[in-house]
Amino acid sequence: HDVTGWAEREDAVRTKLLTDPLTGLGNRTSIAERLWQAVHSAAPSGPRPAVILVDLDSFKSINDTHGHAIGDALLRTVAERILATVGSDGSAARFGGDEFVILLDRTTELGAIETAERIQAALRLPVPIDGVPEAGLTASFGATMVEPGRRPESILAQADAAMYRAKDAGRDRVVLFGPDLKDWSLTRKREMESLAQTVQQLREENEALLEAA
Repeated sequence: HDVTGWAEREDAVRTKLLTDPLTGLGNRTSIAERLWQAVHSAAPSGPRPAVILVDLDSFKSINDTHGHAIGDALLRTVAERILATVGSDGSAARFGGDEFVILLDRTTELGAIETAERIQAALRLPVPIDGVPEAGLTASFGATMVEPGRRPESILAQADAAMYRAKDAGRDRVVLFGPDLKDWSLTRKREMESLAQTVQQLREENEALLEAA
């Protein structure tokens, strides 16, 4: 029997499952698969894959002020500029909300920083969307190198820590994960856990007050 049609439908379904419907980039699942492959193919030294996490600055205020239609158009513009900048050097995905992940196939620490800075410059260009500030966008970037044998979630956690360090330092900048961020990220994790416990305690106290009232 000719199974060409089945194979084509299977490929179409798989592509749909791995694609972000808004931007046309890969989604969280697709980048996770690519990252697994990158971990297994990474060399112990020299040029190797790198991950760049991009988080738009102040996107929520634009979304809330101008509406979700404008916000969606803005995300599509960001995706186009990321793709145009990365080109054939890697792949990009929308990680969720206003976060994007770039996986570079083979680079160095300096190369990863330079790629992030090129994306940063592209985002700063005026956005041809009514209601969006002419000055363009800013974003915070966290970059980390892919080391063989590491778990993908650990690599993404490093990029996330570097990105939040960029935000804490004033936003609109690139931070490369290094040994100095390990203690900082651990401290930040503990602070977030403490904050979550405080929020939960306040929620329980509010519920108790409501019941009493």
